[in-house]
Amino acid sequence: MFIDPFPKQYFIAVCILFFSLHSGFSQQQADTAFVTSLEFPNFNSEDAPTIYIDGIHNNLHQLDTGFSPFAKLAEADGYKVKASSNLEELKEVDILVVANAINAKNQGNWERPIYNAFDESEVKNINEWVRSGGRLLLIADHMPFAGAASSLAESFGFQYCDGFAQLAKEQNRNDVFGISNKRLTDNPVTNGTYGEKIDEIVSFTGSSFKIPKEAIPVMKFRSGDKCLQPEVAWQFNDSTLTTDLSGSYQGALLDFGKGKIAVFGEAAMFTAQTVEQNGNTFKIGFNSPAAPNNVQFVRNVLLWLAEGKERQFQNSGKQNEILMVNREMELAFNNKNYRAIADFYSKDAVMLGSNTEVVGRENLREYWGRFEGGNTWNLSNIEIKELDGDYALQRGISVITWKNSEGEISESKVIFSLLWTKTEEGWKIMLDHYSPR
Repeated sequence: MFIDPFPKQYFIAVCILFFSLHSGFSQQQADTAFVTSLEFPNFNSEDAPTIYIDGIHNNLHQLDTGFSPFAKLAEADGYKVKASSNLEELKEVDILVVANAINAKNQGNWERPIYNAFDESEVKNINEWVRSGGRLLLIADHMPFAGAASSLAESFGFQYCDGFAQLAKEQNRNDVFGISNKRLTDNPVTNGTYGEKIDEIVSFTGSSFKIPKEAIPVMKFRSGDKCLQPEVAWQFNDSTLTTDLSGSYQGALLDFGKGKIAVFGEAAMFTAQTVEQNGNTFKIGFNSPAAPNNVQFVRNVLLWLAEGKERQFQNSGKQNEILMVNREMELAFNNKNYRAIADFYSKDAVMLGSNTEVVGRENLREYWGRFEGGNTWNLSNIEIKELDGDYALQRGISVITWKNSEGEISESKVIFSLLWTKTEEGWKIMLDHYSPR
């Protein structure tokens, strides 16, 4: 017998509150006062991927409305951000963001049937664009947005439940997806592979979906979590169709052909909003004090989507080659071939850091061998400057996690400067200088 740990009556009360926050009874708007200052953006103006935010499918969140804080965060991280006016522009786009698209028939009419926001030709064009190397961030919130995005999502193998995701949780708690409650998986956008490591993120009442077997789960539901599917959005009763969400997700990643798609079931977590109600101000999104990791999470997701775009479209041959060596170094470490990392240095290379001076490849081999038990290594490029001859200077951020002698996880985060030289064996590091961040 299923025992409901979170009564539907309470969820209905919560939904009444959220409905008032999202309706005309309150003043909901983008939080333009929220300022994101990033000390180390992932890109600069020379190598920045271009993000287009969909605005042609009656989207609730567009560049100049609900997703303007998202756009500002992306710009602070070095991306070029534009509003999309038609799908013919896809050939000029690195990353397409589709957030809460809706069919015109359901605007102001959040009652079933929910119509698809994309016609067959649009679904085909977007699908083929991703397969050919495009990057798509698809976000579809609770009903009616999950239903409106269903045809596009299904073309990639994702199946939305067009309803409201309800977590089995203590009352008055946020929708927390974390390592501690086993709702956050070990995945590349939170485990430190892309950007900083994150142990917990927060969403704000969204939808759920099933994923194809090739997808990488990010935010997962557990047995006892539910999808509530009312006939009219926000109107719940004892007869509301309810489905257990075991095996469903609110976030996932998928390599699709030559491209990538990130799918999520909640939009507020990707932006910042304020709601004025009865003289009180509520913050919903990555501006919320309850969601301190969401800004970094958004950055990590975009970095995963952008991987290779700076090399494919902006970088020179030398820069591409060095970035490829970065990936090979990460792979050697993550495969526990620690001593092999010394092979990426020249024979007389020098490493200088905080209380560290190592000279020569063999001594460097001993140095890297000390990281035995390491978990992950992530190298984030800031810039690569080509010098005269076969030389180049790279600046970036290195994050290494490993288990110390007591079995505890430790993290080393440093800013590095590498002097590279091109040899008969390929690019090698002559000078490795780092300082703790």
